[in-house]
Amino acid sequence: MDNLIIIGAGLSGLGAANHLKEYEIYESNSYPGGHAYSHKQKDLYWDEGAHICHSKNNDYLNLILKNIEFHHEKNTLNNNLYYGAKVGYPIQNNLKDLGFEDKVKALVSLHKIKNFNPSSIKNYRDWLKASYGDFITENFYEVFTKKYWNCKTSELSLDWLKGRLIQPNIEKIIRGSFEKQNQEDTVFSEFYYPKNNGYFGFYKNHFSSKKINFNHKVHKINCKNKVITFKNGVNINYDKIISSIPLKDMGGIVAEMPKSIKAKLHGLRATQGLYVNLTLGHKIFKEHWLYIYDENIKISRLFSQSNMSNNKTIFQVQLELYYDEKTKININKEIETAINDFVRLFKLKRNEINYVGHLYKKYSYVVADLNRVSNSSPAINWLEENHIYQVGLYGRWKYIWSDEAYLSGYKMAQKISNSIY
Repeated sequence: MDNLIIIGAGLSGLGAANHLKEYEIYESNSYPGGHAYSHKQKDLYWDEGAHICHSKNNDYLNLILKNIEFHHEKNTLNNNLYYGAKVGYPIQNNLKDLGFEDKVKALVSLHKIKNFNPSSIKNYRDWLKASYGDFITENFYEVFTKKYWNCKTSELSLDWLKGRLIQPNIEKIIRGSFEKQNQEDTVFSEFYYPKNNGYFGFYKNHFSSKKINFNHKVHKINCKNKVITFKNGVNINYDKIISSIPLKDMGGIVAEMPKSIKAKLHGLRATQGLYVNLTLGHKIFKEHWLYIYDENIKISRLFSQSNMSNNKTIFQVQLELYYDEKTKININKEIETAINDFVRLFKLKRNEINYVGHLYKKYSYVVADLNRVSNSSPAINWLEENHIYQVGLYGRWKYIWSDEAYLSGYKMAQKISNSIY
C-alpha cells in the first residue's frame, strides 16, 4: 500500500481525507482550516475576510450543515458606498441611486455599446466595456479592481468570471435607472453562516475527527528519494503527496524542479490581506457587507458578522484592505489610516470604537491575471508527474470558493485512490 501524505489541513486537505481510507496530514499552522479558519479575538470570532456559504451543491451543504446551528439568510443585504452615498448592488442595476449627471453618462455610455462580439473580448476590461459601457467600467469596476486586486481590469483574464458577475441585462440596467431592483438573481442572494465559531463553525467538527500533525511547515521535498523535510527537523518518507502548499512557494521547496518552470512561478501573483477588526456599542449599518468605491479610501469592503446573528449588544465589523504582494506594509500605520477613514465615512467619534484588532495574510487572494494559466500549468503538471498532486485555492493557484476547494481535494484523492488500494 502506498504511503500517502496530505500536506495542508485546509478545506482541500479535508476533502482529500474524507475520501481516503488511510492517510497522514501535516499542517504548518497550530490550527486547521486554512483560509477558512476563524480567529478568536476579544471573545469574538473573526474570519479572514468576508466568508459566507452560498454553495448550490447539495452534497456539500448536507456535509457542512449537519449537526450545527446556522443562519439561512434568504434576503442578503449588501450595498455599495460611493463617496458617502449608498448605491444598490450591483451598481449597473441600480443607477437610480446615482446623481442625475452620472446616471445620464452611464446610460449614454450604455447606448454606445457596439454589438457584442465574443471574439473581441480578450480580458476583463473588454468584457466590462462590452457589458456595461465605458462609464460604469471606468468609474466603478476599474476603481474597485485597483483596490481589491491591486491591478488594472485589462490585466485580468476571464476564467474566474463564471458564476461571479451577473451577465449583462440591458432591460434591467435601464429599469434600475428608475426603480429599485431585487437581488434574487445575484450570486449572493442567499447564504448560510454558522451561529457559533465564525465561518470555521462549518468545519470545526470535521477537523476534530482527523489526526493532524500541527506545526509541521515543509522545508524541502526530495522527489528522487521521496523524503519530506520539515522546518522542525522531522523527516518522513512518502510515495504520493496531496499538497495545498502555495504553488508559488513550491519552486523553493522542490530542488529537482527545472529552473525554467521555477522561473514561471515567479510570475504568479496574489494580494496581501490586512483585516482590521473593530467593535462598537451600536449598529452603524444594517447590511451584511458593503463595498467601498471611493478612490481615496483604501478599504475595499466592510463585513459585519454581528449582522448575521442580529447581535444587539456588540457591533462587530471588519475592514478589508488588500495590497500588491511586493508592497512593504507598515501594519500599524495602515490600521490607523483605515480607522480614520472608517470614522470619517460614518461620521463617528474615535472613542466610539471599543476594540481594535487585526489579521494579516501573506496570500489573501490569487490574482487571475492573463498569465496565470501559462505560469502555473507547467509546475502543476511536472509535480504530478513526480507524484505531488496540488489542490485547493493556493495549491493550484486558482481563485475558487470554499466548496470548490473542498471538492478539489476530494476529487484528487478519488483520482489517485485506485493506485493506492
